[in-house]
Amino acid sequence: MKTQVIKSLILLLILATCAIEPVVSQNQEQLFQKALMKEEGEGALQQAIDIYTKIVENSVAERSLRANAQLQIGLCYEKLGKKQATEAYNKVIEQYADQQQSVKIAKTRLQVLRIQNTTQKETTGKPLITQIPLAMREGSTWFGEHVFDFSPDGKKIVFKDVHKNMENSISHPGLFIADVSGAPVDLLTNSLQFETILFPKFSPDGKNISFAGRNDTGEWAFYAINVENGVLKQISEKFKSGESGESYGSCWHPDSKHIVSLNSKKGLVTYNLAGETTNTIAWNYDWCVPRLTSHSPDGKWISYYSCTNEDNRYKIDCWLVSSSGDKNIRLTQNMGRNAYGTWSATDYSFYFISDRNGDWNIFKIKIDPETGEKIGVAEQITFHYNANVFSPVIIKDNSTLVYGLQKEIRRIVILGNENLDSNKTIATGNGAILSPDGATVYYVEAGNNNDGIYSANRLGGDKKRLTEMNPGKGIHDWPCYALSPDGSTMAFFTTKEEEIQELYFLSTNTGRLEKSVTHKNANCSFLTWSPDSKKVAFPLGNSIYTIPAWSDKAEKLAVVENGKWEENVPLRWSPDGKYIACFAFLEEEGRDNDIFIVSTLNGEMKRLTPKEEWNYKESIGWYPDSKKLAYMYYDPENDEDGIREAYVDGSPTTEMIDQPDVWDYVGVWDPKGEYYYFEGHYENTSSVYKYNTKSKEISLFSKNANFHESLPSWSKDGKYMVYNIITRKNQLWMMEGLE
Repeated sequence: MKTQVIKSLILLLILATCAIEPVVSQNQEQLFQKALMKEEGEGALQQAIDIYTKIVENSVAERSLRANAQLQIGLCYEKLGKKQATEAYNKVIEQYADQQQSVKIAKTRLQVLRIQNTTQKETTGKPLITQIPLAMREGSTWFGEHVFDFSPDGKKIVFKDVHKNMENSISHPGLFIADVSGAPVDLLTNSLQFETILFPKFSPDGKNISFAGRNDTGEWAFYAINVENGVLKQISEKFKSGESGESYGSCWHPDSKHIVSLNSKKGLVTYNLAGETTNTIAWNYDWCVPRLTSHSPDGKWISYYSCTNEDNRYKIDCWLVSSSGDKNIRLTQNMGRNAYGTWSATDYSFYFISDRNGDWNIFKIKIDPETGEKIGVAEQITFHYNANVFSPVIIKDNSTLVYGLQKEIRRIVILGNENLDSNKTIATGNGAILSPDGATVYYVEAGNNNDGIYSANRLGGDKKRLTEMNPGKGIHDWPCYALSPDGSTMAFFTTKEEEIQELYFLSTNTGRLEKSVTHKNANCSFLTWSPDSKKVAFPLGNSIYTIPAWSDKAEKLAVVENGKWEENVPLRWSPDGKYIACFAFLEEEGRDNDIFIVSTLNGEMKRLTPKEEWNYKESIGWYPDSKKLAYMYYDPENDEDGIREAYVDGSPTTEMIDQPDVWDYVGVWDPKGEYYYFEGHYENTSSVYKYNTKSKEISLFSKNANFHESLPSWSKDGKYMVYNIITRKNQLWMMEGLE
């Protein structure tokens, strides 16, 4: 009898332990997310270290989580500039040798610290890096475009922000000028004449500030403001996108008397401060989206950045063009993106930003003044981790480098109630996809170099890494992966080498992972599943292919003659399985992309968008009945944007949504077709809106949206949803004591 009682007690203890472990694991994961918020969202590094330490010291917590926490302790100390970072990284290597990913990152950070220490010992005095106490709501895209600039003496800063009208109801962009201490802050553009402002730049002598401004009729022009008296002058003719050519940036000539701009129809155009065109040089560039950044100190060269060709819009390089327009020199040829640029006259060096090593940082390369060719290899200057540098500027007689720093934290959340601020964080990452039963969230890890595809319980906890491979990135860095409608299989493309894409199938139940097909292509191709979960489809060049799940035999379904399919934006299989909708570029002069539907039975193609809609389109969203789809259409010539509907039967397209003052962007239908959720952008504010198909009313759904990332994903019955929100924190930093 006593033996039986003991056995029963042992059994109860085992059962209790089994019940407690998932709860402990879940609580520790939530604690980790709290620490991440302290570290990346609030910048409260010591508080984050304290929380991470509690996780490390908790022997019940998962070993992988404890290793990550120890790694984060090192990262926090590194951000604080403390020597304890080295000790923390060594602990990861010594105490968590079985956690390969954490050990790999720790070794990388130790190597960076050693390089920094060696460099500092070899120089007479290390650069002093300090933060400038000025809050900036405006950040920067990956293009690295200027939203601020410093006066040459480093005493003043001009930056773009928004201001309210007298009733405090309408926001307009404005230029503000401030002392580097952060106060006082004065409004430069004291009228409401501009709907958009770009490229604010001090003249080399610091007397004027130039910028590009667009009025409420869609007309652009370049302007200059006298810093001393605030007088505003228009220094270029007005032009409209599509009519007078696109403008791709401007830069001051070293003489401070002229501004050079790039016009897509005219070439390099030079204006003086009186508003006269003094020179025009034809420049037949062969690349997409070239953007001017700055003149060389002697005026011989103009720097710009551009993608290499139309087939690879996410391979960006820095270039030089001679001031005569007859010579182009490519400065960077690295996998990844290289952008912006500023010059130092001390040694004719060119500073630019690059994400070649993961995060955006500043690199330096010397240039031959006569030939414009680079000398040697690029040297990394900043080593920010889990943050992106933008808009570097050289000031103070070439002794100081100032730049912006943007920290992002991407959270996957569920809605607590109708209060928009009541969401609950499930994980940090992007590309959230909800399983058909609503129980599991799949996502790609963001930050901390924890590469791979993950799963987590929709209510939080039970985080698992399914694979260490990351999906490739499409438009706006959206991951190229898709979950089968039955939830059993994840299909994704991954970039193995430059322009080499591999397709994989991953079982969400067993973890089975198999490589399928490989192709050479600069872009990551998006995938779409058939409704029966038996096939996936993807675009490649001028063809659309289908391939059975777990197969390595792709079949060509359709070929677009005299054109190509758009690969790095999502295509969609119709809910009834009869069609695949995809964007295609046709070789017709004056046209951008069009929407085609392809019969999955015989590959027959049909264009749904009319010839009158000649400009850019994005985002395909099938209505649940498969009879129509929604898409975004942008018409810059008429300064219009909106969400329209196209019909399978060929009926004329119709307008569905067009909010004044808001760029209505990409969207998705809910499973029942009652609401259309879409992103809307105004100035530097992005949100997700909800459109009621019956009442035609639009309401705000979510704040802190980001391109493509923030649209909801639903369970099959529409009962549950998850979505992404993003929080950005912008800072200004100054590096003094450059050689």
